[in-house]
Amino acid sequence: MRSPRDQYYQVFLHYDTHSIQVVDPDREWTLDYHPPPPPPLLAAMSIFDRINLPPLLLNLPRNRVIAVGLPVVLGSLGGYPTAKVVKSGWYEAQRAPPGRPPRQTFGIVWPILYASMGYASHLAIKAFDTSLSPATKDAALTGLKMYWVQLGLNLAWTPLFFIWKQKGLALIDIAALTSTVVTMTQTLHEPTEGVSTYLLAPYCAWLSFATYLNGGYWWLNRGMPNGSLSFPRRGE
Repeated sequence: MRSPRDQYYQVFLHYDTHSIQVVDPDREWTLDYHPPPPPPLLAAMSIFDRINLPPLLLNLPRNRVIAVGLPVVLGSLGGYPTAKVVKSGWYEAQRAPPGRPPRQTFGIVWPILYASMGYASHLAIKAFDTSLSPATKDAALTGLKMYWVQLGLNLAWTPLFFIWKQKGLALIDIAALTSTVVTMTQTLHEPTEGVSTYLLAPYCAWLSFATYLNGGYWWLNRGMPNGSLSFPRRGE
């Protein structure tokens, strides 16, 4: 029999989940320690913890087809008015920041990003339903709350910028959107074993670029009147 001085513990570091596992070989018990998130992430999670998702928003991502298709459909419907606005005199008169891609690029990129974020929400609710770890379930649920918030901010940007021509408000919106998506990506990394990060990283990069474009439009065209939105009359 070993004396207390001779007893030892086996310590395992799990770099993939940022956790520490301590095993006592004599007493056959295991202690799993999960360090708290960094302060900025912890503060964001505490804010979203106060949100109560209705059952509908929990159930929708459980269906893989709905999870992927819903943001694609909503994004397509929300962006439909944009096709007319970008051909209007108001948009053509705007000073564009350097590096603005062709208009066709947005129609290709956004459906892919919507599908990717939708599948990430499916992975989040799957982790929430199947995980036995309370910490993992909490992180998955918080990430899912962030998902619905960011989707709302995403859909609000198009009318702010193109319909109401409020470039300053649109900049605030997309800055909040980018921050939420980055935090969501960090939050869902562990519950989804990193798979969601591969899905959401391109979204984070594109939003950063889109924030630059929005900021450039706002800065280069500051002081100019927004003007009113006008569409051609039927027959013109």
